[in-house]
Amino acid sequence: MPSGTGGDWQARRASSGDAEAVESLINAHSRHHYGEDRVGLDEVLSWFASPGVPQDDTRCWQRRDGTMIAYAQVYRPEFPSGWDALHDATVLPSAAGETALWDDIFAWSDRHQWAVQQAHRGAGTGLCCGARVHEKDAAKRRQYESRGFRHVRDETLMRVDLFDEALVDFDVPEGIRVRRLDPAMDMEGYSLAYGEAFRDHWGYVDLPQDEWLRRKKAEFESWGKMYVPELWFVALDGDTVVGSAGSFLDYGNVTGRCYMYHVFVRRAWRNRRIANALLRTAFRSLRERGGRTAELHVDSENMTHGLELYRGLGMRPVWHQFLYEKTVPESSRPPLNTLL
Repeated sequence: MPSGTGGDWQARRASSGDAEAVESLINAHSRHHYGEDRVGLDEVLSWFASPGVPQDDTRCWQRRDGTMIAYAQVYRPEFPSGWDALHDATVLPSAAGETALWDDIFAWSDRHQWAVQQAHRGAGTGLCCGARVHEKDAAKRRQYESRGFRHVRDETLMRVDLFDEALVDFDVPEGIRVRRLDPAMDMEGYSLAYGEAFRDHWGYVDLPQDEWLRRKKAEFESWGKMYVPELWFVALDGDTVVGSAGSFLDYGNVTGRCYMYHVFVRRAWRNRRIANALLRTAFRSLRERGGRTAELHVDSENMTHGLELYRGLGMRPVWHQFLYEKTVPESSRPPLNTLL
């Protein structure tokens, strides 16, 4: 892909060699809007190994002095699976007012969203494209709204102090076992349970079981050393995986900050305090390894009562992000030779 130019910046394909610059850019944006770093280097490196975000699906914009001022990914997301393409763009706060830069980001994103979908969509179908924007990022909100994206949903970051003594004692529901996840033995049952559990979430589109299994295997592999086996748990009824909770330690360059990921319980096993037992088991394990706080994102209109569950565990909202969506008609698809 040839480099693009505009003003005093250049645009080009990003690679794992840019990971440190991407980390610095995203954390500068996070400190400006959130007041804290959001990513670590290992996490950024994992993006370039992710099955959902091939290297061709990334682009960065740099000043001529080498400063990275924007980074974007356009890829097919796992959640919400109803989105055909996710536009994920981060702009350095000092450059957020540069209209020409945003124009170039959207020009590339609008072309590349079709390339992402060539293997997934048939002729004659449009695309449902989405984006996430932090509530305080007014410049980004204006850019997406001016291009026809509409605000359709909110997500909330919840956080809890792991030294809250109320988290220590708990009972595992009768007939249920909670143990460490064994990827070699559990992955088929885990991926089946994951696919079923998320059917009740907004934006879900079902996938064949073999595709869920392929995605989950590839995702775990992409995490590299971020994946700590002692921090991933499954709940079982007999030999059936009915729920899970996993976590990452020292998340986003902050010692003791932990992030909860893939917390779910299958529909037929809900309302038995299984999620409560999974989360408390994970919290205890994190605290034993130096964790100080744990956090997760939840759909603010969660249909499986996630907000109530997390509030009951002492988790409190920290900030919100807005989900934007736009349907792009097939008639706007550019010629194939211009997609990249």
